[in-house]
Amino acid sequence: MATAFLFLEAPQITHCRLLVAQGSEEAIQKIESFVKLTKDIHNTFHLIDLFVLQAVIFYRHNRLNDADKSLKKALDLAAPGGWVRPFIELVPVMGDLLIRLKQQNVQIDYVNTLLEVFQNLNIDPKNPIHSPVSKLNTISFESLTNRELDVLELLAERLQNKEIAENLCVSMATVKTHLRHIYEKLVVRNRRQAVLRAEQSGLLVKR
Repeated sequence: MATAFLFLEAPQITHCRLLVAQGSEEAIQKIESFVKLTKDIHNTFHLIDLFVLQAVIFYRHNRLNDADKSLKKALDLAAPGGWVRPFIELVPVMGDLLIRLKQQNVQIDYVNTLLEVFQNLNIDPKNPIHSPVSKLNTISFESLTNRELDVLELLAERLQNKEIAENLCVSMATVKTHLRHIYEKLVVRNRRQAVLRAEQSGLLVKR
């Protein structure tokens, strides 16, 4: 239950999304304050979302240098896990922002990967995104590491965290880290949803 909670969006972030969608200058102050609070509790997932929203609101207020800096922070945090979701959620300006950073040689490989995701989903990165779920699932699975796939297979066998740790000869903390990455990459909230999505996409044989 605690692991699933990490992927429930905080009300503060939802409020920021609304302010950003409205183009409100209030979003700038709100996001800055929430970034400070989120850093204090070391919540990487929420920080990525906040930096993405911060980049968008700065861009809309023509603070391009600030927008570049915020998006770079989001990319630096998201790149190690290969996360895609924060950058493709109905963000009309994300294409321009990513292309700007590409031109500055920032996170070239990762930026190219994100732009390729837009292309594979038949998305114009400069327009609002309404992506086909089946294609998004395929892209997400391609970003899973071999060890994350091992964990996913053990989830399908209904093993608990302790049993997964014993099977893979790793610690419980390592298993929880793999689970967080799996949930983020597959855009799900718990192990049952992760297995179901894997089965629907043909990655796992339905049991």
